Amino acid sequence: MLKQTINKWSQASESFKNGDCNSALNALKSVDPTSKIQYNIGIIYCKMGNYREAIDHFTKSTELDKFMAISFFMRGVCYQQCDDRNHSIVDYDEAISKLRGHEYIDYTQLGLNFRLMLAEILFNKSMSLGAAGGSVAGLAQQCGTLPADPAFREQLKKLMEGQQVKIRTAPLDQLFRPPKVSDQAPPKLKTDQLSTPTYSSSAPTSPSPLLARVEQQQQQQQSSSASTSSAAPSPPRSKPLPAPKPSLSSSAPSLPTYKSNSSSAPPPPAPPLPGTTKRLPSRPISMAVKEPLITIKCFYQDRRLIQITESCTLQQLNEKIEMKFQESGLAIRFKSSASDFSYIKYQKDLEHALKIEVTELYLSRDGQKNNFEADAALPAKLRGSYLEDSEEPVVQQQPTTYKSNTLKRNFAPQSSAPAPAPPLPTSTKPPSIYSSSPTSAPLPLNRSGVRPTPIIPPRPSGSTTPPIPTSLKPSSAFVNRQQQQYSN
Repeated sequence: MLKQTINKWSQASESFKNGDCNSALNALKSVDPTSKIQYNIGIIYCKMGNYREAIDHFTKSTELDKFMAISFFMRGVCYQQCDDRNHSIVDYDEAISKLRGHEYIDYTQLGLNFRLMLAEILFNKSMSLGAAGGSVAGLAQQCGTLPADPAFREQLKKLMEGQQVKIRTAPLDQLFRPPKVSDQAPPKLKTDQLSTPTYSSSAPTSPSPLLARVEQQQQQQQSSSASTSSAAPSPPRSKPLPAPKPSLSSSAPSLPTYKSNSSSAPPPPAPPLPGTTKRLPSRPISMAVKEPLITIKCFYQDRRLIQITESCTLQQLNEKIEMKFQESGLAIRFKSSASDFSYIKYQKDLEHALKIEVTELYLSRDGQKNNFEADAALPAKLRGSYLEDSEEPVVQQQPTTYKSNTLKRNFAPQSSAPAPAPPLPTSTKPPSIYSSSPTSAPLPLNRSGVRPTPIIPPRPSGSTTPPIPTSLKPSSAFVNRQQQQYSN
């Protein structure tokens, strides 16, 4: 880093300490940007209350150093101050992932007297989640390392009870300090103090006494063999002695021997350490909190569906209704009892409606009456056929036939249960033979395979029995024959 950059960085730190934020900003913006300098600019804007400018510089800090967890944390704080809870939750998750499983990061060695703790990140995330952040606050309470602030435990307890607490931030009165660089040049070393390492090759620089003696013996053997070669055969050659190990002088330190071999291939790369190839998740799975959705049927000019959560606010409900019907300022009513409707004007009204598990809302404008409310006040069996999602089935109207052979429509409500079976007859009197619908079993077949005709006696005079159908009357010859038998 250039000396000029460090000097301006130091001047900016002094100006900020004295309360001159504008001079500090001008000094920091005039040097080459680094991750720490962009963080310092963001902290100054946070102290001035300009959170939008602070978000831009914290973003530049994370682009220059993607492992700058404190920049992600402070950007989430700025989003939360701007009431942008969705972006703040994402930044808090990124800061947690940069902790890499630890409970804090100590920035003292990097020039900032501050420790970013997991408990504080979870504390702010629980505030952003609202009513659904109770479980996250419980995780913050289970952390082994908590801030030294004695009021942190009390604030965490209030947060779990649903009370309003103050957001946790990094110190707004501290900046990253520039690295210390001395103005004096480093001391020069004398030539006699410099020690150049000496390396031994495969052969010693000066022959040892043992090696000189071996060479002298070999020369004597060669000279003697040359003088006696003509008279006698040469004796067998003895095995050469092994080369003595190189010895270094006592003054030189013992260093390993290096062999120069340019034709040898380079050594293979070292295998990766176990566990380093596993990719870290972008956001911790344990921190993901999914809130159940509730489907609400809204009736205005037609019926449309929206989905909300249990922690939905009145402003969010109005936004969803405006987005669904493309109209704003609609009055919202719900069925509070069997025949009464109540308005939703405040947050407590919405909470009461969700508590009694309301699934239908009726919208109107300028006090106008909603036509769907009149149908909702009727019993479920008499509602119109457009209520396709009603729990009671829609009764189909069946025509009824009367004796006058005229069709009339029965508008009375009918039950969907099957009609009861008719009672069994209790009388033991046999049915009349003049009945139009005989209940007795037919006669069995005779030997010829013909079913005999039943014998029907003549109807007594003055009887009120209905006439016998033509299809059941016997022939006149059969009747005369039967009368003759009775007369005899």
